[in-house]
Amino acid sequence: MELRKHCDEHPAKLIAYVIMPEHIHLIINPQDGDINKFISQLKPAITGCVTEIAIKHENHQVLSWLYDINQQHYRLWQDGKYNFHLYTERLIWQKINYIHTNPIARGLTKTAAEYPYSSYRAMYEVDDEIIIPIDKEMWWDEIIYDEEEIK
Repeated sequence: MELRKHCDEHPAKLIAYVIMPEHIHLIINPQDGDINKFISQLKPAITGCVTEIAIKHENHQVLSWLYDINQQHYRLWQDGKYNFHLYTERLIWQKINYIHTNPIARGLTKTAAEYPYSSYRAMYEVDDEIIIPIDKEMWWDEIIYDEEEIK
């Protein structure tokens, strides 16, 4: 999937995720610490991937849903984003539990393990059907800084 590929290339640790019908929650730790840059590169990559799949499968319903008539291009993401900086392990685990229980709260499933579009199965090794592998280690041994941004 494009998300895992982007994490590997950026690089960033993909700690947890849940893909809901109309939104996604991610816990990501970019090695350079620049979450805004990571997200600004991820959004067009994912939009392109979803658009390609819809074109390949001739899914006109998805294509019409993706097409922004005002902007005259395909668009998947809403304006803005909500970044919450997680600076302690306690906060990280609080958010992991929140996103894993999001499908239950929405009535999509009875347990987190049943919902296939989250990191729950990968994190707790429930089965081998993992859609997007995660990084088991949350922290980087070494942080890479952009020298230009420091100046």
